Amino acid sequence: RVVGLVRNNQSVAAFDRGDYAAAAEMAQQAAALAALTLDDQARIRATGNLGRALMSSGDVVAARSAFEQSLALARNVGNRGAEAIALYNIAFAIQMESGLVEEEPAAEAKACVFDAIAIFEELGYKRELARALLGLAGVLAPGDEVLRAIARARDIFSGLGDTDAVAAADAMRANVLESR
Repeated sequence: RVVGLVRNNQSVAAFDRGDYAAAAEMAQQAAALAALTLDDQARIRATGNLGRALMSSGDVVAARSAFEQSLALARNVGNRGAEAIALYNIAFAIQMESGLVEEEPAAEAKACVFDAIAIFEELGYKRELARALLGLAGVLAPGDEVLRAIARARDIFSGLGDTDAVAAADAMRANVLESR
């Protein structure tokens, strides 16, 4: 278990350095070790980290698969926070895969984000909720619903004192208004 934890931490460190290939390799090793030790929580973290690394390296299909594995594991052990994060990541992968050009993937992405938002609200995870709201704004057609999601996210970030996120929400709102 210790080696798996170290590999998972190495994966995060490599990701933070921008070395996505190393991050993916370490996450795969961590997931394999966690499977051997039957540590589902570690597998959830490792498959989520693997998905992030693969997404950042451009392998969206493999990233989505890793996020779906993380989701299945999270649901299996009842880890609602990890479930919400996996749902949000799946929505982002769908968006990257399809560009939301087709109606069905857009609907699937929206459903994942709505489910993630509900779980984040249930758990009281404010920062994650605000990020998911901004993600929702990214999968909705420009309109009042988008502006409400952005405004709600902005209010949450403001309450958390996150001025950078407030500025990002303001910029997103300006872009939506400009595109009208």
